[in-house]
Amino acid sequence: MLSCGGEALRELKGADLASLDRERLRSLGLKEEAAQDALLRCLAELCRAAPPPPPAAPAASASQLHQGDHDLECGSFPPGLEQCDSCRHLLRGLAHQGLLCRQCGLVCHRSCAATRGLPACRPPVPRPRQALLALSALWRDLGGEHPGADVPPFLARCLREAEALCQRTGADLYEVYASSCVPERVQELALRLAQDPHADLPGYDLACWVGTLKKYLRELASPVIPVHFYERFLEAAKAGDEAAVVRLVGQLPAVHFRALRALMAHLCRICRLAHSRGRCERPLRLAHSLAFVVLRPPWEQVVSMAHNAQWHGRVLEILLLRGDWGEPLPVFQNGGTPALPPRRPSRSSQQPPVDRSLLEAEWYWGDISREECSEKLKDAADGTFLVRDALDRGSGDYTLTLRVGGSNKLIKIYQRAGKYGFSEPLTFNSVPELISHYRRESLEHYNNFLNVRLLYPVSKYHQPDDEDQREWNVERVGQRLMETNREFLSRSRQFDQFHDQFNRLSQELQLKGQALQSFDEAAAMFEEQADLLRHFSRDCCSGEQEHRAVEENGALLQRRLALLREAQGRLADEVRASQAYYKQLEREINGLKLEVAQAAKQREKCQAWLQARGVPKDRINKLLQDSSGQQETAKRGEEVSPDSSWFVADCDRNQAKRLLEGRCNGTFLVRPSQNPGQFALSIVAEGKVNHCLILRTERGYGFAEPLTTHPTLRSLVQHYAHNSLEEHNPLLKTTMAYPVFGSS
Repeated sequence: MLSCGGEALRELKGADLASLDRERLRSLGLKEEAAQDALLRCLAELCRAAPPPPPAAPAASASQLHQGDHDLECGSFPPGLEQCDSCRHLLRGLAHQGLLCRQCGLVCHRSCAATRGLPACRPPVPRPRQALLALSALWRDLGGEHPGADVPPFLARCLREAEALCQRTGADLYEVYASSCVPERVQELALRLAQDPHADLPGYDLACWVGTLKKYLRELASPVIPVHFYERFLEAAKAGDEAAVVRLVGQLPAVHFRALRALMAHLCRICRLAHSRGRCERPLRLAHSLAFVVLRPPWEQVVSMAHNAQWHGRVLEILLLRGDWGEPLPVFQNGGTPALPPRRPSRSSQQPPVDRSLLEAEWYWGDISREECSEKLKDAADGTFLVRDALDRGSGDYTLTLRVGGSNKLIKIYQRAGKYGFSEPLTFNSVPELISHYRRESLEHYNNFLNVRLLYPVSKYHQPDDEDQREWNVERVGQRLMETNREFLSRSRQFDQFHDQFNRLSQELQLKGQALQSFDEAAAMFEEQADLLRHFSRDCCSGEQEHRAVEENGALLQRRLALLREAQGRLADEVRASQAYYKQLEREINGLKLEVAQAAKQREKCQAWLQARGVPKDRINKLLQDSSGQQETAKRGEEVSPDSSWFVADCDRNQAKRLLEGRCNGTFLVRPSQNPGQFALSIVAEGKVNHCLILRTERGYGFAEPLTTHPTLRSLVQHYAHNSLEEHNPLLKTTMAYPVFGSS
């Protein structure tokens, strides 16, 4: 607020506050009336003289102050806007700030009602207080007369409207229920509903209806779970007795039980809707959003909610997930958290003998320390692993150490009654069986954050740096270099193919998602037209011929709507199938990325070994060229054929210039270079044809060392289709946007 008035408002002295008025505030730069009102109210409170002590009262007369004839009850008022009719001070707080007379609408502090005299009760109620009385009657309790309804009409209307808007909106439902709405809008909607729960109320969004629902539950004089049940529910939750929490529901008064059942059934339907949109985690946030309005202590002890906050949420979790509310819940995921480990057996339990196949496994190192294990996995690729004995010897457990994301992850392998696994239920008959399974399947099935397979065992029989390596000869290592180079090229091509499919599928899913939204909008339009026809047929048609024409038109609309829904269903099935393939492709790409990195590392290790033994660089390059001859021929055929829109095999510098002259910026082609075995890029930038050499090294393609990291030409072109060439040449302020023979 001070920022509105600038420095002049900050320099005011205390003695000037009493003389401030609207004209002075406007001259100081405070233009908004709402801000002026708020500031003047605060100043009036600050500058008010202390009231004189009440004189000793003579015998009371009818005209003197008294409160015996008022019908006072606790009430909530808009924060900072209501004054006490006795002392003329503002009511402070956010809820239940004072007392309200049901007969005349008088408002006062509790302390004023107890210590000061009150004006006589004189109905009728002033117009500004009628809204407060209407809301006060609404919050009074869940009882009352509701013909033909199990729950109050206000509550039923809020639940019904919220569900309808949830169906139509694409917002995060858990986020909406956990958020707050503008208080003025909530107050306005609550007042209109209090006057007529069945009124037509357009223009209020989902947040308004949810905010009004929470306000209703919070302001109830006796909450949905009555205050005398508060301690009993908390004690059951603290004891971990979920069954006791559920049993307490059956002891609630009938009106409270019906209200709780309606509310929890509503939350179950919201969970199903959110689950259908991909929110598969447990709905803890949804339960916690209502934890303090459904369950609370008496207002006199409301501070105890701060000490029991976690147990409020726990009670609502148990009620939502364990209670029987007549609405099924979907199957939730654990949110990426691994299952709890099995309970530790007593040390006296007999352990099975060690499996001989485990002792012979290359990845089993037995009793080695954690430090030795870390040393063996140092600088290893993701997916490298070994197994050792667990530190608590005698338990029969083991530890899997896995390299993930550049660090070591330790995973306990539990053994109980001859079965092995990471968590209950233990399903594997041996550790080798478990390792074999996760060499084929990703550990994502155990933990969502471990999307990796057991790829590279650290062998105790063959370590590259031990004596066995020193027995290698040049011929043997050269042969190994050729094998690893062929594997690297093969994996790189496969990675490029999968990556292209992944990008195309991603774009396809995005377009199909937009198409599904279009189907929804079209269906809504057809349904609106059908409703309009029904209304016209009922209220406006006068003759039989008009009725028949309207009915035929309505039948036609319904047939078209059915066809629309059928097409939408087919598209939704296609989207689900594509999403499943998308996830599978993503896992394959992640696995291939690790394999490409491992093959490149092995290739570099062989090259370093040969160079250390004095093998000339030309001979090493010859080995790489020989091993990649057939691979490169196949790769080039595979690479150029589908991308012939930009690769021109028989083209020199002058021909490239003639092909590109007059074309728009970003038009390009790739051609063989004058240097044997190399390529060149010709591209239009700022109206001129420019030429760049594409280097081809052992690591891949690129424009300059050490950035020759692209395994294929296609990979390089795809990268610079989205990234500017300016990083290599300041004159090339463009991307490879338009292939020379492509449709631009």
